[in-house]
Amino acid sequence: MEQRIRFASLAESGRFEVKELCASFGISRKTGHKWLARYRAEGSKGLADRSSAPKCVANRTGAEVERLIVSHKRLHPSWGPKKLRWVLETKYGLERQPAVSTVGEVLKRNGLVKARKRRGGLFAVERGTLTASRWATGSVAIR
Repeated sequence: MEQRIRFASLAESGRFEVKELCASFGISRKTGHKWLARYRAEGSKGLADRSSAPKCVANRTGAEVERLIVSHKRLHPSWGPKKLRWVLETKYGLERQPAVSTVGEVLKRNGLVKARKRRGGLFAVERGTLTASRWATGSVAIR
């Protein structure tokens, strides 16, 4: 933060070119001009790091649709994501129903499903003793 403020104050002084300052500070010219624009618009507060997280998610499931999913699951605990999606489509006639996987995620997020136990493998793994490989003994010639 201190270096950014120093960069901006040196650039604003007019004694140096932005190109030279960017080279001496080890930043690209694009970054230097971005910092200067923020400094001019907001002062030293504009030079602070900003979050790169999106401000909104375009395809987020609406709160009303989530409430419908949760309420139907509570009424019918044995129904899964496929049936719930079908109910949303037929009963409510939603234009854009969420995917089956999204319905499952909504149920998981609200604690309405239990994780299944993983089954063991089909074949038992036999662990024998380790043997020295040809690479470790040096019997393989590398060309």
